[in-house]
Amino acid sequence: MGLFSKSGSKKGDAPARFLSTGNEVSCPQCQGNLFLEGKAQLNTAAMSLANLDWANKSATTLICTQCSFISWYFEAPSRFDG
Repeated sequence: MGLFSKSGSKKGDAPARFLSTGNEVSCPQCQGNLFLEGKAQLNTAAMSLANLDWANKSATTLICTQCSFISWYFEAPSRFDG
């Protein structure tokens, strides 16, 4: 069993497998293939200085349930049942 429970990282989502650019995502650290999906804001110094952090773009994160390695994606990967 990995580091995370089946409750997932957001709203009770369970770990899942993902596709990015047509290929199955695997963890570069442990080669695991189950991930918890999350979001992270890509803050910039200029926007933070102007107190406009909310206007920054966001990225999708995938957290490996086996080793907790975090992968970042600007274009969100899609879930799949494989």
